[in-house]
Amino acid sequence: MSYKSYAALLARMHALEDPAYRSFMSRLIPGCENLRGIRMPALRRLAKEIARSDYRRYMAEAREDTYEETLLQGLVIGACPAPFEEVCAYTRSFIPKITNWAVNDSFCSSLAITKSHKSEMWEFLQPYFFSERPYELRFAVVMGLCYYKEAADLAQIFPLLDRIRSEEYYVRMAVAWALSIYYVSHPDITSAYLHSCSLDSFTYGKTLQKILESRRLTPAMRKDVLELRKRERKQI
Repeated sequence: MSYKSYAALLARMHALEDPAYRSFMSRLIPGCENLRGIRMPALRRLAKEIARSDYRRYMAEAREDTYEETLLQGLVIGACPAPFEEVCAYTRSFIPKITNWAVNDSFCSSLAITKSHKSEMWEFLQPYFFSERPYELRFAVVMGLCYYKEAADLAQIFPLLDRIRSEEYYVRMAVAWALSIYYVSHPDITSAYLHSCSLDSFTYGKTLQKILESRRLTPAMRKDVLELRKRERKQI
């Protein structure tokens, strides 16, 4: 498919709608009422087709009338062959349109250009780590867990996670998710951080819970996390 018009794209999307999938997704994304019910593989195929076509015209015409229309924009940004600076410009414009965890996390995972521009993207992310807007914060945290998982990255990431003070559930859970990923990959470094961190009690507890749910824990790692859980109880 070459991108011809937004009307033609909407007709294509309408043909992909699945009422059963719409019902399923509505339970996963509380409060999201503008679902079409298009499965992710189909959206990714559309995004790749648009990215290989006139993606700049599409981005100029794209709307956010439905969940899938918003998500498709993010997937096209991730798939388009634009220079890094242009991808950042699209990203900067797209972030305010994120209103749920599903669009956020799918968008982050699609930004594979980060792998070849880690230092530049890290600089781009810094203001978002200090934002008070929940999905700007979640964007930064999830980008961290997607692309900054090396041991050398953690010295920069932990201080940023430690200063986050948010009452928003999806921000706190993003931090817990990230730390659980870091723990499984780098248990010694992450354990040292968790023994001295300043996380709020909810985020700290959810972090330990998510670590314990991992199938990759060794007996020694599990013992360590249980010791960390005792620290949590003492704090309470």
